[in-house]
Amino acid sequence: MAPVEALQQCTETFLDDLDLNEVGMGDKGLKALASLIHRGRFNKLKQLHISYNGAITDRGMIALARAIDACGLPKLEKLWVEGLNEVTVSGCSAPLHTRS
Repeated sequence: MAPVEALQQCTETFLDDLDLNEVGMGDKGLKALASLIHRGRFNKLKQLHISYNGAITDRGMIALARAIDACGLPKLEKLWVEGLNEVTVSGCSAPLHTRS
């Protein structure tokens, strides 16, 4: 079972640190995660790690940014995005525009 599919099965939202580094996630997986975030599944999340998932592109990052913007992820302190070689400056800066 893929990591995001496993998260979809979870009913608890107590996670404060979610490590999805190097799990082979692409835009599809990141968009699925964004959908869960948008639905308020991770309101206690302080850190999100999505580094070194080479198939993530600007599309996935923008979907994530929109989800963060929509629900706020009020406790998010760090978003780890190292090694996303297919993400341009536009994709990396999208999450930054959600915070004031």
